[in-house]
Amino acid sequence: MNAIISSGLSIPEDISLVGTAGLWFSHMLRVPLTTITHSPVSLTAAAVQKLTAMLNGETLASGVETVDVELVVRDSTGPK
Repeated sequence: MNAIISSGLSIPEDISLVGTAGLWFSHMLRVPLTTITHSPVSLTAAAVQKLTAMLNGETLASGVETVDVELVVRDSTGPK
């Protein structure tokens, strides 16, 4: 964010930014950061389930696992 602003560009007029993990301080940044949040509990549960299956010698299905996320739109993305 600082590098973008230092280079003379504007957020979100020139570049939109989105963070992940729902950083608790996202709303306090120079330009409040739009974030994608997820439940740490559901992400951890999915990881533990996979790890347990691997440790038990189970064959894991290939593919993509998904968890529910929420987009928290703030001032770092545009246009709204």
